[in-house]
Amino acid sequence: MIMRIKFKTVPGQQFLVRREVYRRVQEAFRKEGIEFAHRNVTVYLPPETSVGESKEERESEDKPSTAVDKKMRQAAAAAALAIAEEEEAAKKGGKEKDER
Repeated sequence: MIMRIKFKTVPGQQFLVRREVYRRVQEAFRKEGIEFAHRNVTVYLPPETSVGESKEERESEDKPSTAVDKKMRQAAAAAALAIAEEEEAAKKGGKEKDER
């Protein structure tokens, strides 16, 4: 359902008026017994079965060489490299302070 409501207000008061208009509209619907459906998302995941799986499907599950796995490994390597670089920079920063 889409409702359009127009109203005029003093500049700066539009948000207060809009809130009150919406409250009154909802109150009128509630008074008349009109209810709205709640947003509900249902996700269905079929159960995994080994019956009817092809040989390629079973083998692909054993090999973690999917694109997602590759990206995860790359991200982990990049994070490890960044941590190592930060540790090196912290050590160098500490040595410079000692030299002063």
